[in-house]
Amino acid sequence: MPSEKPDIIELNKWFKLAEDAHTPWKKQAQEDLRFVVGKQWSSEDLRILKDQRRPALTFNHILPLVNLVSGYQRQNRQDIKVHNKKDGTREVAEILTAIIKDVHDNSTGDFEVSMAFLLGLITAKGFLGVNIDYDNDPYNGELRIESHSPFRCYPDPFHERYDLSDAMFFFTTAWLPKRRIELSYPEKKKELEGMETESDDRMLYSESSTSSDEDTYAEGEGTSGAHGLSDVDKYKYRVKQCWRREFEVETFLYDLVSGKAKLVDLPAEKIKNILKRAPNWRKIKRVTPRVHLNTYVGNVMLQEIEPYVDTKNKQYGLRNFPIVPFYAYWFENQFLSIVTPLKDPQQEINKRYSQLLHHLNMSSNSGWIGDSDAVQDWDELEQFGSRPGITIKKKRGSQLERIQPSVLSEGHLVLAREGINQIRHVSGIDPSLMGIVPERGKESGIALQLRQRQGITVLEPVLDNFRITKQLLGKVLIEMIQKSGAYSREEILRLVIDGEEKEFAINQRQKRFGFATGRILNDMSVGRYGCTVAQQPSNPTIRLANFYSLLEALKVGLPIPPDVVIKASDIPEKDAILEGIQKQQEAQAQAAQAKLKLDQDKLNLEAKKIEIEGSIKLAQAENKGGSK
Repeated sequence: MPSEKPDIIELNKWFKLAEDAHTPWKKQAQEDLRFVVGKQWSSEDLRILKDQRRPALTFNHILPLVNLVSGYQRQNRQDIKVHNKKDGTREVAEILTAIIKDVHDNSTGDFEVSMAFLLGLITAKGFLGVNIDYDNDPYNGELRIESHSPFRCYPDPFHERYDLSDAMFFFTTAWLPKRRIELSYPEKKKELEGMETESDDRMLYSESSTSSDEDTYAEGEGTSGAHGLSDVDKYKYRVKQCWRREFEVETFLYDLVSGKAKLVDLPAEKIKNILKRAPNWRKIKRVTPRVHLNTYVGNVMLQEIEPYVDTKNKQYGLRNFPIVPFYAYWFENQFLSIVTPLKDPQQEINKRYSQLLHHLNMSSNSGWIGDSDAVQDWDELEQFGSRPGITIKKKRGSQLERIQPSVLSEGHLVLAREGINQIRHVSGIDPSLMGIVPERGKESGIALQLRQRQGITVLEPVLDNFRITKQLLGKVLIEMIQKSGAYSREEILRLVIDGEEKEFAINQRQKRFGFATGRILNDMSVGRYGCTVAQQPSNPTIRLANFYSLLEALKVGLPIPPDVVIKASDIPEKDAILEGIQKQQEAQAQAAQAKLKLDQDKLNLEAKKIEIEGSIKLAQAENKGGSK
């Protein structure tokens, strides 16, 4: 278990432990990656076939399947939505959702997420991290979502939970020149001048462009790529970052009435006095994780910090690693890509078709048999004997005839076709998903839709794992938004106001969200918030996402006014449409008021008429009584 402030020797022990556990998967993953890009023959097989002058064909059936699954994810991207849990508010959840959307937009987050998904499909592992980039904003920085190469990520090999919540450490590596390291850590320049590294932790520039294994470079003995460079310039060095968990006992005051718990860092005597004045409060202690970061190269410790700690405001650092995994298939800490089961049938296809082509090549020049003195120049016959229309002169009475080739092997053709069928069976992906439909009239449209739906069901374990990964990414983003300071109050308000131009609307939304914004920036105990992956597809802006949510609500019959829907949209001439709706509503209101007045006048006239008729009848009755 990691201890407090480990030295480089101890860190390297952890790294070696992770690297050794990483190696078997790495070998498998590199082979899977080669198959996807079309390098499906081993170097030994290629050498043998070349020596025998035999073809080595490659019919890449794996790449289209990988593209299909990756394309399905890209066409069905979904947004991360934050929802409030205990002690949380809906306003804060809405703000966090808007900020997460903004992070995706600013950092090409959708592309990075799709790249991690693609790498997970191919190698079984993909990793997404959240980092702060200071290129465009040197003061606050910008939150960025980044896809990490799985070949440079080394999680604790003993973790048993998908979300790495039980992992004690997580290593990432990067190959950097010494000058870049010195610029990033100028206070370490003297130590870097005398730095010592193992051979595995340095490489020549020329090796970085030719090696297929990015993490097992060995020191070379000088190449043309390093000619004329100093020791400082010709090497790259492996910089290691170790995110590690330390555990501390923290004290909370728990309110039995409200159910809220507040983290406190006070002397025991003061806590005792508080409890005397507040009989509904209880003191509880819990062991909680705190994430620390060690960055080092060779024997030089470059950085040792607890990120985003603010002792002045009693703000604690990260509870979770800022990197989340995506595993295509996860079985009790065993990893499997969608490519691995397809390699055997793919090799069968390549070999059988290559043998068929070799057979055809041999048949086109099957050779000649005859008496030794049948022709004058056997070399010429050997060289040109298969040419169409060739004329051959032979000695009278001698025997000379073409060797009849053997019949083309049907077995090889059957095995090659069976390999294609096996790829479909093993992958579980129906051909209809790739646009391959049966002959017209052979299958109904309903049956085809059912087959396509079943084909997607086969992929559901992979897609479900990816949904969990996006939820974990959302939790990391929430923590980074709250603690990194990358978003100011003004930036957050601009996001939640979302382009409204009318002063009344701005003031209204500022009043609604201003307090919630302050809680996000100033109070880290803003309640609990969870993440879900939205059911509707991802949209370019949070406003457009809200627009589609309103449309879904209209479909189920909710009485949403048209002007509310228009305000949430990005349609052209929106203001003119809203003005037209307002005028129409005013005209309708005036017409309704006029109709109401007319109806009232009619009622008044009718009442007056009844009153007059009553008076006449009363007068007539009185006249009759007087005459008597």
